[in-house]
Amino acid sequence: MRSFAKPPKAGELSLSFADPFDGLRLFAALEHDAKLEKALDGRRVRPQRRCNKRPGRAGRGDAFYAGIARDYMALRQEGSLKPTAELAKRLEVSRNTMAGWVRRARQRGLLPEARGNQPG
Repeated sequence: MRSFAKPPKAGELSLSFADPFDGLRLFAALEHDAKLEKALDGRRVRPQRRCNKRPGRAGRGDAFYAGIARDYMALRQEGSLKPTAELAKRLEVSRNTMAGWVRRARQRGLLPEARGNQPG
């Protein structure tokens, strides 16, 4: 390949590309980086995390729901007619929050299905 570029002076970088568009792409990338650096004005930017996880909270694991199920069943065996409300009061959460946790424990198979309006 014949080069029409001037020979580099001392201290200059000499680049040769097989495809002439490679040089243009490199120049455009360097120009973009320079503009970005100027726009940031010395501020540091954290790199983006790339992962396959969905955004949002991770949720609770089986161990958490197993503990809820254990406490719920203990209250049932003691004869409690409102184990959800009592457990919510003990753990200082709302009754609705506790009902959601009990429902998820049931969905995971850690508690038996409720029978009508009776606790399971």
